[in-house]
Amino acid sequence: MAAFFGTQFALKQGHGPVVLFVNVQATPMFRKDRAGVRAEQFGKTVHEMLAEFRAAGGKIQVCPVCIKALGIPAGDLVEGAEVATVKSVNDVLFRPDTKTLSW
Repeated sequence: MAAFFGTQFALKQGHGPVVLFVNVQATPMFRKDRAGVRAEQFGKTVHEMLAEFRAAGGKIQVCPVCIKALGIPAGDLVEGAEVATVKSVNDVLFRPDTKTLSW
């Protein structure tokens, strides 16, 4: 849902940058081996939606503590996903023009 919303309601409407910060239970969906998982309500796989998000200019940051706790090597993340750092999060989250959404 976040990738769809970020693409359709933010990036394609001229808002940005848009960064998905992935953590806790969503983290496994960003593994390469989960490519076939479908989001039936959108008629696409989750990875197709992530590719559209990235193609529209979206960035994906994944919680480093979460991938470690789940035993997910950084090399197993979907193309374009980066392991977040304190700097990468601060560079986005604490800018004066930043807006955040969460669900």
